Amino acid sequence: MIHLGSAIVLMITVLIFFGAQLTANLMITSVNGNVILGVTLPREALKNEAVADIVKNFRKASSSVLLIFFTLSIPVVFVSGFVSISFAYILMWAIGLIYTNQKIISKFWNKLYLLKKENQWWVGNRNIISIDTEVSRLKNTFPVSKVWFIIPLIISFIPLVNSFFADIQKISWLSICGIITSSFLFLYHIIYSKAKAVVYSENTDVNITLNCVYKREWTKCLVILALVSSIFFTASSFLFLVIHFEMQTLIVIVIFACISVLIPITYAYNKIRNTRNKMISLIDEDMCTDDDEFWVFGAMYYNNPNDKRMMVERRVGGVGFTFNLAKTSSKIIMTSISGIIVGWVIWMFIIIFENT
Repeated sequence: MIHLGSAIVLMITVLIFFGAQLTANLMITSVNGNVILGVTLPREALKNEAVADIVKNFRKASSSVLLIFFTLSIPVVFVSGFVSISFAYILMWAIGLIYTNQKIISKFWNKLYLLKKENQWWVGNRNIISIDTEVSRLKNTFPVSKVWFIIPLIISFIPLVNSFFADIQKISWLSICGIITSSFLFLYHIIYSKAKAVVYSENTDVNITLNCVYKREWTKCLVILALVSSIFFTASSFLFLVIHFEMQTLIVIVIFACISVLIPITYAYNKIRNTRNKMISLIDEDMCTDDDEFWVFGAMYYNNPNDKRMMVERRVGGVGFTFNLAKTSSKIIMTSISGIIVGWVIWMFIIIFENT
């Protein structure tokens, strides 16, 4: 059964998710310092014909996968009248797309990394994680102040306080979601503020600049994300007080939230990448660090026991961070986040079934 309103909202959701995956694939085939397709290469190797062929074939394969999954998304229109079925279909479609796309990335990452080893295309000194004294002294002045997290926490507590005095149970859960989200982002802020600085070049000025921009942009991004999420959960909790629950309304809210989240993340990533490329080109040298051997599953995950950082910049799969799986604390946090996401999906199913 087709429900026009639901069908339109569902297809908009598909297009946004589809566009995000397409953008992520384009990003990893663009040079980021000395990294392309998740592999670190010398400047001369970036122009190698064999490298170009691998990148070209990856683009063809990933485009084919995206086209197939876009076609597979069309049937959701015909079940748009059944809220629970359409929600489950979209969820399984999204999981399938992410998994298949990552398998393609892993396949071509392995090809490029094998080509790198065959040609001994190692970049600078391998596995350097420390930095000179001057940069270490300055690093704590770079991040945006964590005091800014007070604002999103106050906003997140508003529905909880209101539900306490009004004795409304449903609002309190949305408020708790906002508080948990802001707390996790606050934790990430602390991690990045205190993270070890990274060597990018033998030039100290370049290292200072890149570490400054890196920490400044990501911590600013985390504050913005906390503010956006707190507004999202607070607004949603009061919205469902004055209107009847509808799947279309929920999806529109989620779409708006996703777009609001992607904008600051994409901005921070592009600002850091552009600055890195500019600085490296100005000094006309390669980056010093070559840690490709610690990236696994197509550069999706990072596992480096020599690196004390808990989180590092993602190489593939979009913009943002990934955990260093060699650290126990990272595994605990990653498992906790996964549990929260699974719990959220289950909770959404319960809400949908109760209201349909």
